[in-house]
Amino acid sequence: MLPVSPFIQQWQLNWRWLLGLGLVFVVLGVLGLGMASFLTLTSMLYFGVLLLIGGALQVLQGRRAQPTNRLVVTVGVLYALLGLYLLLAPMAAASALTLLIALGIGFVAVIRLWLAFHLRAFHQYIWPFVSGLLGLVLALLILSGWPESGLWVIGMFIALELLLNGWALVAMALLVRRQGTR
Repeated sequence: MLPVSPFIQQWQLNWRWLLGLGLVFVVLGVLGLGMASFLTLTSMLYFGVLLLIGGALQVLQGRRAQPTNRLVVTVGVLYALLGLYLLLAPMAAASALTLLIALGIGFVAVIRLWLAFHLRAFHQYIWPFVSGLLGLVLALLILSGWPESGLWVIGMFIALELLLNGWALVAMALLVRRQGTR
């Protein structure tokens, strides 16, 4: 039997807190699935504020540098303009970002399918194949509903992340509890 690391020992002592945190994340994820459009809007506004503040600070830093660093100022202005756009048209920005997400998922899916094709002589080629196939289906589903899918896809991804993280924490809590009783 392998020795238990101090990290795992702490989890074993606090498995109830870990379980509780996991259940909170599961509830938040389930609630988020019911309000995916709101999560999309909120995330765009939050991201817009961050870009606006970051851009303004970068412009200030670029202006303070001796001599003035035009590249730093230019990048700061672009950040601030993008942040302002996200604040003024958050759902249009979400729609554009959703298109980029769908294209990215589709591109990665095609690469995974290509990899599976080249690994087909090996037994484990099925995993990149399934992953690529599911990614391609997801990308096509998002694209087929675009631009309307831009209203909910980002929020749904956030909700799913909360839900999956919650279930992972619950599973880890139960695992370390079981290991602690042995």
